[in-house]
Amino acid sequence: MKKAILSIFAAVMLMTSSTAAVNPAQAKEFISKLISEGILFWKDKPYDEQVVKFREVMETKFDLDGIAKRTIGEKLWGYMDTKQRSHYVAAFRQMLLNRYSKKFSNYGGQNIIVMDASPSVKTFPIGVDSPEPQPQIVVTSELRNSGGSPTKIEWFVGEENGKPTITDITMAGPSMVSTEQATFTGIQRSPENLKNARETCKNAGAGMNKCVADQLTQEVMKYMLSGNSN
Repeated sequence: MKKAILSIFAAVMLMTSSTAAVNPAQAKEFISKLISEGILFWKDKPYDEQVVKFREVMETKFDLDGIAKRTIGEKLWGYMDTKQRSHYVAAFRQMLLNRYSKKFSNYGGQNIIVMDASPSVKTFPIGVDSPEPQPQIVVTSELRNSGGSPTKIEWFVGEENGKPTITDITMAGPSMVSTEQATFTGIQRSPENLKNARETCKNAGAGMNKCVADQLTQEVMKYMLSGNSN
């Protein structure tokens, strides 16, 4: 009887944790405020100041650590020790901040109108320690200017520590996460990189897989720390 009660309690807790997320109204308000008090508010500021402000937005409003983990993939992430993960996440955050703060700044002089918010079919784990994917809300907006057709922007919003957090975004093309995933996957599957990794690890014995994963992670790190990633 006691085991049955504990099993039911565990199931209820699992269901609660897997469905706990912001609702569409909260997500829409979160993105609307981010746009009105951030992106549009700074549009008349000097470009360099806009970049700084957008970096602050990304550091506080985006799930950068979770995005980093999803981008590298479960396989390489699983082979990393704590120190490797820390170094990788730090490099990834810096790369993403450099790239997308500049990209957001390019939209600073245009109007962004929030249209709608609804549950998404996508689910993402939040942060680096969450084992379960969390339901997401997709907030749809349009980038409007007088010189052309509006551009659709989708913001995917989850919840972290009781607050909304952005887990992905699409701007006139593939999403931020899928773009970085495609690049990282290309690095990991590069015939040259695989050949070099296996040659380096040929005497690793039982640690062959770990050694190859480490070599491929180093190639990803080289890319992130190079000027080509910005």
